[in-house]
Amino acid sequence: ESLFTSQRNVYSHRPEYPSNNEVPPDTLLIRFEPFLNRAIDFALGEGLISRTDGARIELSQKGRTLAAELASEQAVYETEKRFIETVRFRVTEKLVDGIFGGKA
Repeated sequence: ESLFTSQRNVYSHRPEYPSNNEVPPDTLLIRFEPFLNRAIDFALGEGLISRTDGARIELSQKGRTLAAELASEQAVYETEKRFIETVRFRVTEKLVDGIFGGKA
């Protein structure tokens, strides 16, 4: 049995993901947005990220500096910051590899 349940290109880390689409707010949902590749290209072009082995990316020093600046600004990305604080210890590399088909 898979750790992930799929419904219309939405993946959840909770096997009990309800069929009526009522999900608790702290449930990690992964949506594959068509604009993601373009956003990665822009971040690469700006030097915010780098490719580590052709398939993975990581923040560059410039990206880490920008991320720290955004994190320190109280009024920027408030909702997103609360979400990250809620799920940050549950999103492991193994979980991400499982979502994207890497080695778990």
